[in-house]
Amino acid sequence: MRSLRPWSMLMLLSLALGPLTGCKDKAEGAEAGEGKAGKNDAEPKETEPAEPSLDELLAGHDYPLLIWSIHTVQLDYFDKSRFDPKGQVLAACDYLGLHTPEFFAKAEGETLEVTVRSQAKSFPLTGLGKLDDAAVLLEQILAFTVEILALEGEPLHELEYAAINGFLGPLDPHTILLTPEENAELGIKTRGSFGGIGAEIVARDRRIVVMRVLPDSPAMKAGLQDNDVILEIDGQSTVNLSTIDAQGLLRGPVDTDVELAISRRGERKMVTITRGQIAIPTVIAEMLPDRVGYLQVTTFQEDTAEKLLEALQGFQSTGDLAGLVIDLRGNSGGLLAQAVGILNQFVTGGELVIVHSALGREHQDATKEIVVPMSVPVVTLIDEEAASASEIVGGSLKHLDRGVIVGRSSFGKGTVQELRKATPYGRELALKLTIAEYRVAGDRKIQSIGVIPDLQLLPIQLLDFEGVGRYYDLERFERQRERARTAHLPSASHDAHVAAEAAMAQRGPSLRYLAYGPGGPATPTVGDEEPRQMRDPEIR
Repeated sequence: MRSLRPWSMLMLLSLALGPLTGCKDKAEGAEAGEGKAGKNDAEPKETEPAEPSLDELLAGHDYPLLIWSIHTVQLDYFDKSRFDPKGQVLAACDYLGLHTPEFFAKAEGETLEVTVRSQAKSFPLTGLGKLDDAAVLLEQILAFTVEILALEGEPLHELEYAAINGFLGPLDPHTILLTPEENAELGIKTRGSFGGIGAEIVARDRRIVVMRVLPDSPAMKAGLQDNDVILEIDGQSTVNLSTIDAQGLLRGPVDTDVELAISRRGERKMVTITRGQIAIPTVIAEMLPDRVGYLQVTTFQEDTAEKLLEALQGFQSTGDLAGLVIDLRGNSGGLLAQAVGILNQFVTGGELVIVHSALGREHQDATKEIVVPMSVPVVTLIDEEAASASEIVGGSLKHLDRGVIVGRSSFGKGTVQELRKATPYGRELALKLTIAEYRVAGDRKIQSIGVIPDLQLLPIQLLDFEGVGRYYDLERFERQRERARTAHLPSASHDAHVAAEAAMAQRGPSLRYLAYGPGGPATPTVGDEEPRQMRDPEIR
């Protein structure tokens, strides 16, 4: 066996002793199933070679993370008909070319010519029967590239991440390798809390802009304001800094300080903020006039169903509800169990969610105990950013006749992902793998179609420029949905019956309404720059 890089051996041990045990067990289970089927044949069949163990699979590889990721997808991906080993290698090379300018690859027939700087090497594209075969070829390409570029440390790891995600890209938008930073961000969203300053930020015009300062947050106590432009974070310039990178600098252990240089209406100021425990509000509750309760669900994290129950009990403690509005607009989803927990507070019976996977059909039924009486009317608000768990709640309420759906068609993400954790290079990352398709009540597909509202709302937004406004229509929102993504999974849109039903629903009742921009009729501005609306290409 050839010698391994030192970091490669450490990573191999990390993978072999950790999350890959589950993959090994699944592989052995599939083996046993094939053996059992063979016993029923009249003629004994020659036994197929056994799948290699995990240790055998990873042994001798310089890039075991790449080998493990692709092998895990080969074993557990829910739709293996989408596999294209050769095509995925070429996609990975295209992605590497975008990631690393010195890398160029061109396929001619059954040969792939790879050029890194001035060095070229040919790789055969034959014999790629399985994803595992493609993984070995991609590892060889990666090794050649690293040798020429002399990469080490984080740049080397980033190149490996790029190769993996380029290879997985043609499968679907949700099967990806999450980098340590992305994995940590997902964990924060799921847990619902982190150490930070309590401000929403966005990268705009090569700077970091404060969009909103949360009430009673460390940022508010230190005097940070909406629309402040952050120039430096602990002495580091924010020029060309991404939102994620800026978040990483602003977050940190509770009770530690972070020093910001900001620009407020052209004046430079210094602000020191002591980080605190920031809780992401998952449910925002308000009692509207005439005893109508309003519940905005911002995400589906570990305590969402519990928080919604507390809000409902608070409403009912002051009298009976005349109606309820559940606002799921902008909610990209979260934990499936929390969606089911919320539905159980409204629905007395029926299937709430159905999951179709390689294991068959599974479903979750409603419990009989509810919190909101069936006599209380429910309206659910959705839009093109409502996805996943939001679509489970909205779709099941609609198809179980428990509520009216108002807004715009939802995102259309009808798949289930599973996280496979690994700790290479001393930092935890995760492979997010699509393992199943879910459907809402009535076994209705939503993948690529979404939940169709009973009443569609289309806004007209007037700006403070004479003769200028935004006139929204269905096409304007189309780019934000699942079916507009590269390699989205075909499902409902490719089912003639479902597609026809969805097309009819899109021609249903609609209502245009006048909508002001953030903060009322006045156009919001950032510092002394031009109004944000004027940078919209569709207005220009």
